[in-house]
Amino acid sequence: MNPRRTPPWIDVLRRYGLVSGSSAFVSVAHFAIQLVAIARLPASGVGLLAFAIVLIQLGFGLSNALVCAPYSILAHRADGSADGLPTLRAINLALSAGYGVLVGIVMGVGASSLPVGLGFGATAFLALIRWFGRNHAYAADQPMRAALSDLLYAAILGLWAGGVLLLGGGLAHIAAGFVVASLLALVPFGSVIGELVGIASFGAYRPIWRDQASWALVGVVTSEATTNGHAYLVTAMLGPDAFAPLSVAALFLRPLNVCVTALTQTERPRMARDLSAGRVDAAERSRRHFLLVLLLLWAGTIALAAGMLWLVPGTVVPAKLDARSVEIAVVLTGVIALLQCLMTPSSVLLQAADRFRALATASMVACGVSIAGVVLVLTSLAAAWSLIGILLGQMVMMWGIVVAERRWRRDRRETVSRERNHA
Repeated sequence: MNPRRTPPWIDVLRRYGLVSGSSAFVSVAHFAIQLVAIARLPASGVGLLAFAIVLIQLGFGLSNALVCAPYSILAHRADGSADGLPTLRAINLALSAGYGVLVGIVMGVGASSLPVGLGFGATAFLALIRWFGRNHAYAADQPMRAALSDLLYAAILGLWAGGVLLLGGGLAHIAAGFVVASLLALVPFGSVIGELVGIASFGAYRPIWRDQASWALVGVVTSEATTNGHAYLVTAMLGPDAFAPLSVAALFLRPLNVCVTALTQTERPRMARDLSAGRVDAAERSRRHFLLVLLLLWAGTIALAAGMLWLVPGTVVPAKLDARSVEIAVVLTGVIALLQCLMTPSSVLLQAADRFRALATASMVACGVSIAGVVLVLTSLAAAWSLIGILLGQMVMMWGIVVAERRWRRDRRETVSRERNHA
């Protein structure tokens, strides 16, 4: 008698529930620490904290391009290319250290505070080490290790937020909480720390850079400009006070953004394994499930945001911020998030198929549209409306991904046809 098979929807729930659940706790912790900032800090402090989180998210994108995506692909190849893995660990260490220094300088100058700079610089360094650890766990099919790290990070940061709320403190105290949480969240990776960092010759990185990382880096930088160009431009042109209402709007969508980033990290190696083994149907099935989960997460996030704005608006939009600007930003951010949910599964599938150049090309065009749109809006309208430029860029990016996916499917059909003719 054959054992009863688990229904497919149960498998999907287990697969996505673990990643989404642990990421949701991280989102709650970030939400809590930003609410504390809103309660305790001036508008400039709220804006600086939000900008620090944007910088750390950019670091995750750089790590994905230079280390994580190539690692996910090489780790599942049997052609000897896995010899480049030690080099990727060395690149990870160099990237984490260098980016930590950069974030520390930017935040220290922006806040005119050495402790703030040191705190967020150390946070960026530890966060990138942990990010690569999560990627390694997913590539090794050990999602529990990544989930435990997320839960530790969320618990410690959440408790720290409560302490700052009760005892008081400034931006430097909040930065210290990020350092402690990021450091202790590395504990689940203690037994594999040697596989996360290392020293090796960078020579083996040349083919990785040529074939994957260079195009992925272009894609990340231009995608960051397409997605968060307003954050940099508004902060640079108008100051952190002007960015504060936009950062509060982004706070509502933070849970969704964290889940999208985390799910991308686990779905990319899964799709890469399937495509490497010739299981294209399985990769396509993963893409569809991924899309469904993201749309459900988007709907839940929007419902939560609408409920909070309706029931407890004063909690997240204090009198020191312009409520109208926050409302405009929330609506535009929600539409942008929907487009990102629609395009992300196909983008991850193209990454797993090693189509980094096509993605980078689409991203470069979208970047130009976003930057031009944001600058144009800021010359005549309030900062919240700058998101219109981001929306236009996301629409261009979505079309580019559709075109790139169609081209990949066409190339695949032609390859299969040639193989059949030669058989």
